[in-house]
Amino acid sequence: MKQLLAHHIILLLASMLIACNATLYVPSSSEPIEQNKLLAGRNLYVQKCSNCHNLFLPERFTDEKWNSKLDTMQVRAKINNNERELIYHYIISHPKK
Repeated sequence: MKQLLAHHIILLLASMLIACNATLYVPSSSEPIEQNKLLAGRNLYVQKCSNCHNLFLPERFTDEKWNSKLDTMQVRAKINNNERELIYHYIISHPKK
């Protein structure tokens, strides 16, 4: 019974993560190197940040606020400076509305 409940909880959490990821924009750049950096930043954001909390859409905060948040979360998320910069670059490159 406990194993079945654990299985259902895992499925629920996985579906919530997938649903959140669907709302994150997928970057697009005509330059392959830039595209790879943006995709790496998106993947790091999804992998590292969703371990502890729901993901925020990039447009939720200003670039300055994201910078501050990433400074605060870098140690908790166990990301190095390069990973932090990839995440920040992905976040601030979102299409502005």
